[in-house]
Amino acid sequence: MNELPQRPHLGHLKKQAKELLRELREADPGALARVREALPAAAGRDDAAIAAMELRLHDAQSCIAREYGFPSWALLRDYVEAHAAAEDGDGALLRRWMLWTFGAGYQSAKPQLAARLLREHPRLPAADPAIACAVGDATTVRTRIAADPAWARTRGTPTTMSPLLCACFSGLVRLREFAPGIRECASLLLAAGADPNDTTVDAAFPDHPLSALYGAAGRNQDPALTRMLLEAGADPDDGESLYHASEAADEACVRLLLEAGAKVGGTNALMRSLDFERPVTLRLLLTHGGDPNESGPLGNPLTHAIRRRRSPEVVRILLDAGADPSSRNPQGIGAWRLATRMGLVEVASLLRAVNTGDGKPIASINPILQDLIGELKVQTDKLQQVLAADLPAFNAEAGKLKLEPVVAK
Repeated sequence: MNELPQRPHLGHLKKQAKELLRELREADPGALARVREALPAAAGRDDAAIAAMELRLHDAQSCIAREYGFPSWALLRDYVEAHAAAEDGDGALLRRWMLWTFGAGYQSAKPQLAARLLREHPRLPAADPAIACAVGDATTVRTRIAADPAWARTRGTPTTMSPLLCACFSGLVRLREFAPGIRECASLLLAAGADPNDTTVDAAFPDHPLSALYGAAGRNQDPALTRMLLEAGADPDDGESLYHASEAADEACVRLLLEAGAKVGGTNALMRSLDFERPVTLRLLLTHGGDPNESGPLGNPLTHAIRRRRSPEVVRILLDAGADPSSRNPQGIGAWRLATRMGLVEVASLLRAVNTGDGKPIASINPILQDLIGELKVQTDKLQQVLAADLPAFNAEAGKLKLEPVVAK
């Protein structure tokens, strides 16, 4: 792996990427070998195959980033910019490190960058004992609790996070080297009386306090921290944890929350799970009270699943749970027709085979005609709303066209 200079410059790195791209277009053997070594898409290919890939500037940039130990150009760029910010003093560097460690607003944590910066500046957490929890420094936490047991019970404020919150929101828990220490810190704090329902406030969402459980289950999706907090008495119905836990490929946090009594209704977790291919999570949510016919701004679960191009397995789970096969999206398009329009042949066939309430298969009722009637009804309802709003104006226009006026009912 290449080493960055002590004061890296983004402009120099861009030049390196452009030079590499030039060499690739000239089929330079050295450049082709570098790409084969760095880019997963080029691994195992011979020179001719790599040359035929018609690599572009972003590929060269990705190669440069990986040669310096970064998984993407974006992360390399962020890291170089952080070094530039460090020239403004340790305070600026600490703020950047905390942003990468905890995230803020719509900016997710970047634990790989936080870990790298920490290796280069190991004294960063010394600025605040609570931050020791974010890096898993259990020795410091033990020492602090022994000196002042009340410290563990410190609560978060609108501008700070308590020790427990620092542990639960730390994105470093996603990295194997930090996870055991961070979990140990959380355990020590809870044993010393830290409030498992402590909250913090993100400046981007000042009216929505964020719980320690949300940090553990929703942000970091860490089952060990989630279980720890729930066993200590954390409220599983915090309005955020279940929704965000349903995004994870691993359903463990969802299972823990549901077993602790989290309610599915009103969280939108069922609809959120359908934004991904999560059949196990979907079954869990439905088994624990999720409504397969709940309605919302995005429609109902069945048509939302089709719009998100979910698999026949997911659609079958919804139907088996009682989803209405004749349901429609907000535009009045039925599930079968929506699947057909989107080219989901297996899903459309599955829907046609399902029986309606009167025992007749949908196919025998002519689904195309059925959907056209549904769309017509939606448009008719809209027209009635317009007429009710301004009937005289409508009749005035109708008179110009020599149409019969509409009489209000």
